[in-house]
Amino acid sequence: MDVYRSIHPPGDIVDSMELESFCCSLRKHYGVDVEASWREEITLGEIYERIHTVA
Repeated sequence: MDVYRSIHPPGDIVDSMELESFCCSLRKHYGVDVEASWREEITLGEIYERIHTVA
């Protein structure tokens, strides 16, 4: 999230539901509901681990 927030700071109108789209793609392709455990400090490593735990 640090990388994402550095590119799109809070209040930036460019966001346009990118995170929601990302979560939907993970659910569709891997059957993982990342949204249920989403938190502001989540890392790509944690998301990767979650995908491979379920898959």
